[in-house]
Amino acid sequence: MKQISNLVCGIFFIIGIIGCSDKKKDPQPTPQPEIIINQPIATNIKVGINNKNIPKNDATSSFLYTLMFYVPIEPTDLTTQESFYSIFPLIPALDTRQKSIKQNSSNHINTDSESLYSHLRKQESNMYQQSPSGNYIQKTLPTYITINTTWDNIYIHRNNKDVMINAICTAESEYAYIFEEKSAKQSLKKEQLETIKNNFDKIYIKNREVFGQDTDTDKHKKIILLFADLDKNVYGYFNSQDKKAQGDLPIGQKSNEADMLYLNLETATTQIKGIDLISATMAHELQHMIRFDYRVSKGLNPQIDTWIDEGLSMLAEYYNGYTFRQQELLEHFIDNSYNLSLTKWTDVNYGYSMTFFMYLNERFGDQFIKNIYNNVNTGVKSVANSIKQGLNFNILYQDFVYMILVSGRHINNEPRYNMNTLNIQLAVDNVYSKYTSAADDIHSAEISVGGISNDIPMNNYSFNIVKWITDPVTEFEYESAENVQGYMESF
Repeated sequence: MKQISNLVCGIFFIIGIIGCSDKKKDPQPTPQPEIIINQPIATNIKVGINNKNIPKNDATSSFLYTLMFYVPIEPTDLTTQESFYSIFPLIPALDTRQKSIKQNSSNHINTDSESLYSHLRKQESNMYQQSPSGNYIQKTLPTYITINTTWDNIYIHRNNKDVMINAICTAESEYAYIFEEKSAKQSLKKEQLETIKNNFDKIYIKNREVFGQDTDTDKHKKIILLFADLDKNVYGYFNSQDKKAQGDLPIGQKSNEADMLYLNLETATTQIKGIDLISATMAHELQHMIRFDYRVSKGLNPQIDTWIDEGLSMLAEYYNGYTFRQQELLEHFIDNSYNLSLTKWTDVNYGYSMTFFMYLNERFGDQFIKNIYNNVNTGVKSVANSIKQGLNFNILYQDFVYMILVSGRHINNEPRYNMNTLNIQLAVDNVYSKYTSAADDIHSAEISVGGISNDIPMNNYSFNIVKWITDPVTEFEYESAENVQGYMESF
């Protein structure tokens, strides 16, 4: 643990509780102080101070949110824990009730799991780091495909291993062949097949327009959609190994030598909104395929950082109109955001990457997507350069977390701090409404009189929102290590 700096910034404000007004009669929001962002980033900057003593308008809904964020001194793809901070209010002297803070972070830190996606990413990396093994097997994809064409000995990933299945072609559209696993528990109904065909053709056109061109590896001029019994927690996946001949892969890796996406048959046939989930997955996974093919065709490293690749795939869902999961993913991310690094992938990061890339898309337009595709860099520099050559990624991230805090709250009406495509305010308020009656480890905090606090480690490009549910705070102190970048507050 690094030594906490003696540098203390005292911030004083008065919160007055006044009677709740009738919002129907007075729809105008209470005037709010404008929060100024200092640039460039420097140690211990204060980006939000209530120096106008603005009172709370509604004691039940206008709680103080504090947001602490951390970025490294120089933009980097590294995600190691770099610093610690302490943050606490001083309770009015007349309040003699003892309160305690619980800041155990162990339940809120997410670690990388051996998910299917991380497994495939490792294999994709190996394709370009190891020499061909020469273990060629005969290509099994039929030369000609029509309805009822069978395809045997197809590799799929199930139960953490590669297994072989047989499938049959059950439908064909302008841009796809649909195969179903022969021994699957379920099968697609005629009306489901028609919907999938129509949806995929629209997705294929839109994804090519937004992202770029895929490569016809198997010379069938269509994408193969293989519906099979995948693991329950997997809607679908793209395997870049299929873009290579089996003989060009390292020993132990498998290729079906086809332009194909794998989709969960049980999800499509049994889940509520199953076809919608599968359609969103088709848009999502097709972006992965296009990204791989496009960058290979340009002589660039086909791999880009996972948080970027997944953020772009979430944009693919958005551009194809599959937004029904957005609020759920957004709130799940906010609820688990403590110490969650934007640039280090975990299972919770889908909502984080979605929110960040939706923000970039709304602020800068979709040209930045093609710029990322064409950029020689694969991490934070790729994102920064896709918007403006040499842009400081730390400044961009600071704008983003500031937006999380104030979007929709009439604190700062600049467009870059207010999103229209995602309801950030609703997500934050919904999450933190669960913690108003009792203190939660992270989402709210009750502090003992005297201001005793604990040090909290932070990862690069992470933030923590605290919703204070103590009695009215009259004094606020912030104590930081040298490298912690700042805090923000709103009413």
